[in-house]
Amino acid sequence: MLNFAFILNFYLLLYQHAIGFCLGEIDQSKMSTAVQEWLRQQLKGLESVKSCMRPLDFDSDLIVRTWVGMRVNIYFLNEIPSVRVMRRILHENSRNYQGTLFLLHQRLLPVDRTRLAPENGLRALHELNSERIYTFNPSQSRLGQVHFEYMPDGIEREAWYGEDVVIGELRILNVTVSTQGIRGQWMMADFGQNPYWVNSEYRAERLKARFNTTPFGKYGQFTWDRFDVGGNPGGADRDSLRQAYESELDRSYAVLEIATTATPEEAKAAFRRLARLFHPDTSTLEKTEAEERFRQLNKAYDYIKHKKGWS
Repeated sequence: MLNFAFILNFYLLLYQHAIGFCLGEIDQSKMSTAVQEWLRQQLKGLESVKSCMRPLDFDSDLIVRTWVGMRVNIYFLNEIPSVRVMRRILHENSRNYQGTLFLLHQRLLPVDRTRLAPENGLRALHELNSERIYTFNPSQSRLGQVHFEYMPDGIEREAWYGEDVVIGELRILNVTVSTQGIRGQWMMADFGQNPYWVNSEYRAERLKARFNTTPFGKYGQFTWDRFDVGGNPGGADRDSLRQAYESELDRSYAVLEIATTATPEEAKAAFRRLARLFHPDTSTLEKTEAEERFRQLNKAYDYIKHKKGWS
């Protein structure tokens, strides 16, 4: 007759195998542990962290426990997981009042300034981490971060890379997600709020790079005829593009970061998206700067509606 310990171990092995199967493309066995150990030491140095360890019998890669009794499960992803897999993980962790933190292998993301239409898994990761994806490289002791900025067509995005993540804190917060298949409120963790993509100098540099791109050349994965700055087709010369930018109407379109051919719905969507970034009550910018950016945004949107006769 089989003893109780043998039966218990047998079912534990079955459970671990099932977890591995559900994770699908998340291949833990091939992961380099160097960056995990580096992150573990970084987290152990935070005042709020009581312990950080590598679990032996869980599907996460690191478990962090804080002095206030909270727990964070950290996952190093070698492949983009399906929305179904992420939802299962989030549901289990949130149900147990535990935070979740996903880190994605850098090779799975496009290079800086590439234009793309993110698949469901990338969109979900992006929204779960407050419009960014944390990245890692097994051979480097650092974490990166990538933001997907909306393009004028409202469908494609542009990859905007930020500086390396500064691990000065570990936050646990409730995040509301609207992405199909993962819609709901989940307990997530992050390394603090640093939305570099709303920084005025950073955005100006990115938009300037777009404008200075030669009309006939490619920028990332698109050409001028896709962006259509100033109402000019892809064959317009640079002087005409600059002249177009000098008009009040075209400057207003530039403030909303949309093409002059944008529909009323596209303009409204762009306004609402930027309003969330620059509203003084919600923006992470300094209050005076947020107020000025929000004022300019409202002025530009009102001017476009007036000139176009939109209600």
